[in-house]
Amino acid sequence: MRMIYNPILKRDVSVIGFGCASLGSRIAPAEGLRSLEYAYDQGINWYDVAPPYGDGQAEAILGSFLRSRRGRVVICTKVGIDRPEISPFKRLLRHPARWAVRTFPGIRRHVSRARSVGTRPPLDPKRIRQSVENSLRLLQTDHLDVLALHEPSPEDCRNPVVIEELQRIQKDGLAGVVSIAGSIDSISAGFSTSTLFQGAQFEDTPFLQNLRKLLQENRARQPYFAVTHSVFEPSAWSNVDMLLRNSGRRFGLEGQPSEILIRYALANNPTGTVLLSMFARAHILENCTRAAEQIDPAIVQRLDKLIAQQALPVNK
Repeated sequence: MRMIYNPILKRDVSVIGFGCASLGSRIAPAEGLRSLEYAYDQGINWYDVAPPYGDGQAEAILGSFLRSRRGRVVICTKVGIDRPEISPFKRLLRHPARWAVRTFPGIRRHVSRARSVGTRPPLDPKRIRQSVENSLRLLQTDHLDVLALHEPSPEDCRNPVVIEELQRIQKDGLAGVVSIAGSIDSISAGFSTSTLFQGAQFEDTPFLQNLRKLLQENRARQPYFAVTHSVFEPSAWSNVDMLLRNSGRRFGLEGQPSEILIRYALANNPTGTVLLSMFARAHILENCTRAAEQIDPAIVQRLDKLIAQQALPVNK
């Protein structure tokens, strides 16, 4: 695994991180623990979670995994979306639902739509503090490396009451770094309001180019780290597949769409971490193999030119 030095966290971090969104819901706890351990053995030390992930189970499962590894990993959890309330009936349905999705992959989207999601109440100091304390208990740790506002509005990121409570949490030693996990508009709002925010987590693909937008809008901003995700988003995968079949070789691009996308993501965010959701050993090994390579930065320009040549839409 290739590592980079994160000057904000003052430590080496893996260039890819483990996303825990499905841990406990789509992925059974025992299978999830095996995947976490395998990823750790491959050198991944960044683990991303949130209270609502895995129908509210992900933090507790990750906490079990972290018991003997806490000092060697980076934990990012979030605040802003509550843990969902799951009825006993829905809990009983988890196992047959997992079997059905494995047997008939085409129904995954329908199962996902039926999944319970947490509520998003207004942010206030008491709610923020309670959420952080619950996360610490479930993660079996006394501090978070990164605490991120979870899909906040720009107004949340400018709210002095929210910022003051986050500063108190940081001062109390409960969180090392405060970040924003959400839209570029919300991240820019927070960055322009307070130096408290030192990290940004957001969706980025060759067709979104959110990282470039963030860099352009915050050129004068103090150093911060970026965590990008969703590079394997289905429409990005299908678009790259079509581009490679039509014109890939002319632009020096060969390989499977997943290979091109992960290399693009790593080259496009060379000083940050690329977050991936991966549980099958084959996928973990493939991603870690790509992450261990020295990526040619020219892949970014090549894919950009190919997209422009085919006149595919890009959200700039």
